[in-house]
Amino acid sequence: MPPKFNGFTVEEPSSTRVDMPMPIVDNPRRHGLISEYNPNLIDKIGNLVPDTGIGGVLKGLYSGTDRNLFGMLPSGNYETVSPESDLGEDISFLADPIAGAKGLKYAVSGGTPVSKLLANSIYPETYSNKWQIVKRVLTDKKLFKGAAIDDMPQYEIAKNLEDRLFAWRTKFGLGKPNPKYNQNLDMRRFHNYNIDKSDYHKAIGFELRGKKGTELTSGQYLKRMKSYEQNTPIDRLWNKFGTHTEDGKKYYHYKNPEDYYKGAGRAIGDQHTLFGGYSRKIRNKKKFDYKTVSKEDYYDNWDFALNKPLKSYHLRRHGGDGWPTVVQRSLAEALLKPLEFKGTAKKIFRKRTALEASEYPF
Repeated sequence: MPPKFNGFTVEEPSSTRVDMPMPIVDNPRRHGLISEYNPNLIDKIGNLVPDTGIGGVLKGLYSGTDRNLFGMLPSGNYETVSPESDLGEDISFLADPIAGAKGLKYAVSGGTPVSKLLANSIYPETYSNKWQIVKRVLTDKKLFKGAAIDDMPQYEIAKNLEDRLFAWRTKFGLGKPNPKYNQNLDMRRFHNYNIDKSDYHKAIGFELRGKKGTELTSGQYLKRMKSYEQNTPIDRLWNKFGTHTEDGKKYYHYKNPEDYYKGAGRAIGDQHTLFGGYSRKIRNKKKFDYKTVSKEDYYDNWDFALNKPLKSYHLRRHGGDGWPTVVQRSLAEALLKPLEFKGTAKKIFRKRTALEASEYPF
C-alpha cells in the first residue's frame, strides 16, 4: 500500500537514474560568475529606488539610455521589470542621439502636423530668413489651425511658380493641400465653378415649375461642375509629374514636355521656374520637310544646401544678417526628404521654307 503523508497518497521515489552530460566549453568562466559581480555606486542607488511609480520610469529611462549608448553609462548590470520601467525604456530614444535625430527628421518630413505647420507657413521662394514668417503663424490661432490642422497654405504662391508647391510639399512628405486652395491657384475657374453651382440650383428650381429661367439645363451645369471637380487646379498641378527609377534611385519628371518648356528659359544658363539653376543639355536634329526635333535633357537636385560660392555671395551681400538664412537652409537640407528631377523633353517645330520666307519676310 502506498505511503501517505498528511492524508495524501505519495509515490515511492523512482530508482531510474538519467545522467545528463554537461557541455564542456573552452572557457567555463567566459560568462562570469555570480561571485564576480561587484555593484558600483549607481547600482547601489538603483537598488534603493522602487521599481514602481516615477522611480521605475527613471530606472527604465536610465537602462534604455545605457543600451542606446552601447553601455557607455556606468552600471546597467541589472534589469528592472515593471510597467513603469518599460515606459521609461520606451521613451529613452529621446536621449539617443541616433534615434532622436531620426525622430526629429520624421517629425519634420514625415507628413506630420509639424510638417504641415512648416510647409504651410513658409513659401518656397527667395533666399531669406523665414523665422518671422513661422512666428506669424505660431502666434495667430486662426493661421496656426489653418496650417497645422486644416493643411491650408497660409500664403499666395507667385504666378508661374505653382510647380514649386508640388516640390515643396513633397519634401515634407505631404500630398495635395486642402481643396480650398484651388481658389488660390486659379481664381477665375473657381469663381466660374461657384457661379455654375448657383445656376445649377436655379435651373432645378425653374425645371420643377416646368419653366426654363437659366441659360443651360441643370444637367448641363452639373456636367460642367463635375468637369471642374474631376480636374481641379490642384489635381492638374499634381498630375504634371511622374516618377521613374534609375539604378535603384527615384526621380521625378514632367509627364508633358510642354509643362517643362513653359518654365524653361531660351538659352543654356537660363533659370527654370521650378528648378532655378539646373543642368540641361539641348540636342537638335534637323529632319526632312524643314522640321527640327529638339530634345532637352534636364536634371536638378531640389535641395537647400548652399555651395561655397553661393554661401560667400549671400554673406557678402547681407553680412551678419545672412547667417540665419544659411543655418535655416542647412537644417532644411538635413531634415527634409531628398528630391531630384530628371527627364527628357521633346519638341518638334517647323521652320519656314525659303519660298515662305521670301513671300512673307516678316
